[in-house]
Amino acid sequence: MVYLWAISQTLYYFMSYYLIYLPGNTYENTYASGAAEVAGTLIGGFLINVVNARWAFFISNLIALAGGLCILLIGTSQVAWMPAFVIIAKLGVSSTYILVYAVTIDLFPTLFAATAFGACAVMASTCAIISPYIAQVQDPYPMLIFCIATGAGAVISFLIILPKRSIK
Repeated sequence: MVYLWAISQTLYYFMSYYLIYLPGNTYENTYASGAAEVAGTLIGGFLINVVNARWAFFISNLIALAGGLCILLIGTSQVAWMPAFVIIAKLGVSSTYILVYAVTIDLFPTLFAATAFGACAVMASTCAIISPYIAQVQDPYPMLIFCIATGAGAVISFLIILPKRSIK
């Protein structure tokens, strides 16, 4: 769970920092990022009510991975599509960011839930410190790191042990 917290928070802030380095209009990319953040929050809430935590994290990380791959592979040649690619990547990251908050309390026993929540939040905040530095690395490495982290998050999401009292 700590890894999912760490990548969700680090990549959430990374996308905000990295917008100025993406090709295309910075303002359009920023508007797209804001719209995706709202949609990602709604989708994260929807996913946790429809599927269990494993599948919710898997789907959210796959959406982010798809957006990251589009930015990495197609983004420089199709600049007009960059806001759409930003929407896809930020939507997945925002959904994962909401899910870690919604799911953590349910995954741990009541006695340890607050401690687990705090420990995960501290580790994630510590990891998020590097997000502006990742954004400033020479291309294509920032989006490569993004894609590797979200791909690993999709795989790691299946290692979540769901309690019997889980939402789904």
